[in-house]
Amino acid sequence: MMLRNRTAATAVTLALALGVAACGGQSSGSPSSSPVGSAGGLGWKGTGDLKGSGEIALFMPGAGLPFNTNFRNAVTELFKSYGYTVKAFENAYDQSEQDRQVQQYLATGAKPAGVLFYPPAPEAAKNSARQLARLAPVAWSVTAPAPTGYPFGGNSHAHSGEIEAQVYVDLLAKLKAEGTTLPNDGAILVYNAPVELAPGKIRLDAFKQTLDAKGVKYTIVGEENGMVDRESGYKLASGSLAKYAGKFDIVWALNLGGAEGVAQALKEAGRTPGKDVWVIAGGDCTPGLAGIASGDVYSTITEAGGFEGTVGARTLLQLIANGDVKSGTLQYPEAAAVPELPNEAPSENTFAPLAAVTKDNMDTLQMWGVGAKDICK
Repeated sequence: MMLRNRTAATAVTLALALGVAACGGQSSGSPSSSPVGSAGGLGWKGTGDLKGSGEIALFMPGAGLPFNTNFRNAVTELFKSYGYTVKAFENAYDQSEQDRQVQQYLATGAKPAGVLFYPPAPEAAKNSARQLARLAPVAWSVTAPAPTGYPFGGNSHAHSGEIEAQVYVDLLAKLKAEGTTLPNDGAILVYNAPVELAPGKIRLDAFKQTLDAKGVKYTIVGEENGMVDRESGYKLASGSLAKYAGKFDIVWALNLGGAEGVAQALKEAGRTPGKDVWVIAGGDCTPGLAGIASGDVYSTITEAGGFEGTVGARTLLQLIANGDVKSGTLQYPEAAAVPELPNEAPSENTFAPLAAVTKDNMDTLQMWGVGAKDICK
């Protein structure tokens, strides 16, 4: 899909780098056990069965990005296995375009079995969601928060930050056991997203809160904002490393692509990743895990489009079958096998399993039947 202007291109770049905009940030609001239909103006009657027939309308950004392609393919595959077909409407990260697509779809008189809604701008998308809710059950995915009453199924940036904190603790213990001396006692330099993008703050806050809860002493020597991908990570680090020279041992990076760019800048500045500096990355793992395989980046997190699509589709299947939502959050734990999908109302928030990937486990890690390299494809 050809992007129409520079603004759209920038939005796509940011969305890809962040696991797409604000995927699975915080919970969707105050808990509610009332029928989901109240958010859309009409109550929905569940079919009683996870298996069914008919059309699922999928509204989502596209623009040819691997994350979105994997998301769409996972959604289509899962619904097919339960008897449904999927009709996808893709936009170029343009909420106005998605709103027009919704209006055009409504005008056809279509009667979908359900709608999976992944809006570029969730706050601006509420009216479209309300109108779709008059047709069928609507579940949200990727961009959060969803309005109260609509279930969300996707990734959690907060959980990603929690896992990064454990990676940091385990890395320090590993280096100590190996006899490696850290001249700055594990001090951290942060390379994060632009300040206006919530996912970076959510991840870093969760990272710090988890370390605090564990009673781990740590020092953050500075935070540089503006990373979204490898190129921006390289430029940001190249222009800022000098002022932190000799002050840090660990780099906390927003995502794997950005971490690879930082690692390149570190090497040009005379540091050796994996020897005298260690780079830990958040989610949005890049295809092939090249930075992990080379040793330039110590770790990343398995936030990926395929898993987010699977969890979003599972959430909508439960909603179609049961018609309402139960209060609370379900965080799927790390597991090699796919858990059975129970025929019950979905939780307000259902979050995909996440795990840390390092060079030690990148060839063996299995999550819901998928290897790490295939998760990050």
